[in-house]
Amino acid sequence: MRKHPGSTKRKLEEAEFFLGQLAPNYMKERKFDFLLSAFVSSARAIGWVMKSEYGKVPGWKAWRDSRKPTPEEENLLKGTNALRIRLTKQEALKTTARIQLRSVKLSKADYERVNSILQSAPRAGVPIQLGGSRGKYHLEIEVAGEKVVLPATEVYFDRRLTEFPNVNILDLCQRYYESLAKLVRECEERFDA
Repeated sequence: MRKHPGSTKRKLEEAEFFLGQLAPNYMKERKFDFLLSAFVSSARAIGWVMKSEYGKVPGWKAWRDSRKPTPEEENLLKGTNALRIRLTKQEALKTTARIQLRSVKLSKADYERVNSILQSAPRAGVPIQLGGSRGKYHLEIEVAGEKVVLPATEVYFDRRLTEFPNVNILDLCQRYYESLAKLVRECEERFDA
């Protein structure tokens, strides 16, 4: 007998909702981090909700135990579990940002000033502000009261997680969601028919 019918599907829809909020908020650090935390929490809960809903259905436990994750799914599960533990038991989720500027034009004096600021920066990094629009970007760097504005025509911006240091977060979340959606679909096809 199923307990809480529809709960697994609803939890998947919750994860999908937060996934849909990530890309439009990618450049908004705090908002993005909060939405990413909500996505990870709802996505990681899908398995638990599924167990609550289907756990007493004849054959469900054997089916679940027989499913072997692919190597990619295994990496996703391991990394997202480590991330979930960190964000629910240790600290608030905070992504790191990597910015690469191209076509930067600086005077020799500004170049030397930027190098000086970056070399004297604390290990934690340099606070920056990115602004502008396509083709006319600017980056403001400030350390110890010194501020330099760097104009650039091309900017590459990327957010990362400690648990997945070389993976684009948006791609990672999409793959994780697709893996969970496949699991839920297989479960529904097998036990809701």
